[in-house]
Amino acid sequence: MFTKVNEKVKKELKERAKRLEEIEKLLTEQHRPEFFTGYRAVKMINEIADKSITSLSEEEYERLSKYIRLNSAKFRTRISRSMKQAKSKQFDFKKTVQKSVQTFGVPFKLYYKKPIVKKTRIVCILDVSGSVIKYAQFFLQFIYELSSVFVDGVKSYVFVGDIDDITEYMTRYPLKEASKLATSAANISYRAYSDYNRAFRQFCDKYLGFVDRHTVVIILGDARNNKNESGLEYLYQIKKRAKTVLWLNPEKQSKWDTGDSIISRYKPHIDGLYQVTTFNELVSFLEQVVI
Repeated sequence: MFTKVNEKVKKELKERAKRLEEIEKLLTEQHRPEFFTGYRAVKMINEIADKSITSLSEEEYERLSKYIRLNSAKFRTRISRSMKQAKSKQFDFKKTVQKSVQTFGVPFKLYYKKPIVKKTRIVCILDVSGSVIKYAQFFLQFIYELSSVFVDGVKSYVFVGDIDDITEYMTRYPLKEASKLATSAANISYRAYSDYNRAFRQFCDKYLGFVDRHTVVIILGDARNNKNESGLEYLYQIKKRAKTVLWLNPEKQSKWDTGDSIISRYKPHIDGLYQVTTFNELVSFLEQVVI
């Protein structure tokens, strides 16, 4: 009798677990159509994810922004896992031996070292001139959805000529509103021409103290400097203090070093240069490189 009851309870628990698993899958499915608007949503996301961000309509832009919000937990999980210094369990020989003394030298339990999470701070330096402002807004939304992953947080600065700290906007307001404020209300002239020399010099004068050996600096810009000085000496100062300096160029690589673009002059002084013109390219960068 008890055997039959136990089997019945086990079967019921198994069925409940299966139902919970199905519910969880529905709630976390990466391309769940109900997250968007209708049965064609999955196909639409796949199509617009490879479109240039500047060519997105308002509806498409909002659709991708919503996708980021709804899937941010999944992205945070992926990145936090890869930020662990130990990819697998490391046997703690010393602790195992010490504990075995309590059992007369017989190690009844094996002990493993806890994975160490890297102390990473993200510093974003973003060009918000007219040609790249939409990329900056989109990037800010994404990076702040992931900000809880980074132990020392995220600090952000925007520039055209002058540079300003917009971290407060990103931490006080809802992300969609914050990204718009950051790219329209900072204490800079948005109608000026891009001047990387001036921006890098001001960053070194005002904010270089925030950069240390745990800092990953991400620069987003097309390096179109309007025939101004390059500011390489200031970029070198940033690189010297930072753990890593990465540059995201929102232009197609075929346009680099054409016209007033001087991106190749910066390349020897950074750790990585990446084309990020689409949502998929941005996701790939964040998953594979920043961490």
